[in-house]
Amino acid sequence: PRFLNGPNSALSVSPAKVELTPRATTLHLGIELALVIKKVANKIKSNKADDYILGYTPLVSVSDCSFQEDVVEPATHQERNIPYVYGRWADGYNVILDQPLKRKSSEIRNLAMSLEIEGTRKIKGALNEYVVAAPKVLELVSKFITLFPGDVVTLGRVSERIKISAEKAARKKIKGKGEIKSLGKIEFSFHKLQ
Repeated sequence: PRFLNGPNSALSVSPAKVELTPRATTLHLGIELALVIKKVANKIKSNKADDYILGYTPLVSVSDCSFQEDVVEPATHQERNIPYVYGRWADGYNVILDQPLKRKSSEIRNLAMSLEIEGTRKIKGALNEYVVAAPKVLELVSKFITLFPGDVVTLGRVSERIKISAEKAARKKIKGKGEIKSLGKIEFSFHKLQ
């Protein structure tokens, strides 16, 4: 597992204008489940997780592959993949609801997830694709780092992703929607930073 204490500027709130950096080339988009921390969490047990979770939100993540395209070869396997990990932490590249929805962790199993990009395609998934449920993820993360109120923890993208050209997305101001059934819908559009 990789714990990134990324800046909160990596988040934007639906409806969002995802402003693509000038260097952006190819984008990979995914839909995932995220939870928002309610109170300081350190070394908590999964059976107490609901006490530390303010609520859940769908999260649409956008990864800019331009960092990966600029890796100088020869490179190790890790050197080739680190840019892909960090490519999703640009300002506003992760869109969430403005208010997470309070649910018990037992109420959010097997919910349908979807991501649709105007003019391309739609992907579908379900929360049962996650190998580990949110309470166990929170237990693992809080074992190594202290989480504070308002911190967002994502469970990661489902396996299927949408790939789109950054130039096309910005030029056409393409819109998209992400949803987790009964947790809410996220709307966003793409724009290019000048």
